[in-house]
Amino acid sequence: MIVFILSVNQRKRSGFTLVELLMVIAIIGILASLTLVSLRGAGAKARDAKVKTNVASIDKALSQYELDNQKFYVDGANATIDITESGSLAINLATYIKSTAFNPTKVAKYTTNPSGSSYAMAWELENTTETAVTSGSGVYGTNSANLAGRIVASGTTSSAASFNGSTNLIATDSADTYTNKSQLTVLAWINLLTTPSAYGRVVGKYKYVSGNTGSWMMSFNLAGTAASCLANTANNPFVGSGSTANLNTGTWYHLACVYDGSRVRIYLNGVQVNQSGIISGNVSTTVGGYPVSIGDTCNGSGGCDNKFKGSIDDVRIYSIGLDQTAIQSIMNGVYSVDDESNLIGGWSLDEVFNTVTTANIKSGGASATPTIGAPTWVAGNSPLSISGLGSLLTGKAFVTYRSR
Repeated sequence: MIVFILSVNQRKRSGFTLVELLMVIAIIGILASLTLVSLRGAGAKARDAKVKTNVASIDKALSQYELDNQKFYVDGANATIDITESGSLAINLATYIKSTAFNPTKVAKYTTNPSGSSYAMAWELENTTETAVTSGSGVYGTNSANLAGRIVASGTTSSAASFNGSTNLIATDSADTYTNKSQLTVLAWINLLTTPSAYGRVVGKYKYVSGNTGSWMMSFNLAGTAASCLANTANNPFVGSGSTANLNTGTWYHLACVYDGSRVRIYLNGVQVNQSGIISGNVSTTVGGYPVSIGDTCNGSGGCDNKFKGSIDDVRIYSIGLDQTAIQSIMNGVYSVDDESNLIGGWSLDEVFNTVTTANIKSGGASATPTIGAPTWVAGNSPLSISGLGSLLTGKAFVTYRSR
């Protein structure tokens, strides 16, 4: 009898209580969910790896296309296109690669400059934890909330306008859109070929009539390689920012002239290097009827006699005084929605064949019409951007680019 009782107790102890069973089920569920997450992450990484492999194959196909056509593929309808198996990029590269390579897991974009001398591709990735780069081919953060779907391959070379210092000048429109502002910012990439014999004017809206009565300009100093900014306001006559140090010829620099309502400031490669004293008032409108000129500024007698000799790229005019952070971002090809809403003029200078067309950065902006003499075109220095059309790029994207 005693043995029987012990046997029953032993059988009772060998089972599980309901609480124990529930705990085991919960643990199994947690482990299963962790496994699924891990597998899902591995799957995303595997698909991203396939995307990168396909991109490398497309890069090779584009190189072969460039050898056969003396340019990279340029879409006839739009400079920036979606990449799909049935899209124009896949169709035009069919001789070199199978269309299955053009099958992104998410959104993918392809862009070129108008001449086809450079291109960039951006493919959205599923895995958003990869460390982003800031230059060269690789993974970029797109940050659609701030960049509105625009991603930039910093350091790519598009074309730039090359001015001969004697007969070349680009004149845009003459509207007072670019004056009578409480604040103003002018940006440009420049590459000085030789030391100016007079003033090497980069860009400005300026008129000289028996004294400085212009509006604003970015210029090199008289017979020198130091750059400066000038602004004429309602309360203060033509005021200079002070100069940069002497710049080297044959080197690309990013210049920024800023009037923030209190001072005229000059930035070199994204860093403020000088400023004026305190001033006030809106930028003068005394040059209504005179155009914004690139490569020189025109005087009151109708001549333009301080021509820049070298290359100019990516000229931008904003109706606000951008701070150093914003200037550095734009210099690196990162354009915020807030800043771009204040872009009142912009010229990428990516045209070719000695013409200047309507290929302006700002949609609906003024056409740049050559006067005096059109510039020639050389390799530029402004970032080649991908503007998202339709669906925006989000998260992380794998970017490649090349130039001829």
